[in-house]
Amino acid sequence: MHLGTNQDPTVMLSVNCRATGSYDCDYVAKGNTEEEVIRHIDQHARQVHDLGPGGLPPQIQEKLKSQIYTV
Repeated sequence: MHLGTNQDPTVMLSVNCRATGSYDCDYVAKGNTEEEVIRHIDQHARQVHDLGPGGLPPQIQEKLKSQIYTV
């Protein structure tokens, strides 16, 4: 389910850090668009998991997009 074109500001999208498959982490990224959610999870991974300035690799970002759900 591709949710990146969400135009309803009352709908919140979310993904859990654990969905990366790399971390046993309870952090949940939220946003109104798929891009916003990915941006938040990427920032979290850089800061908390010391991922570095390159951020999440494109293949992990694609995997996360398939795990985004509506809350």
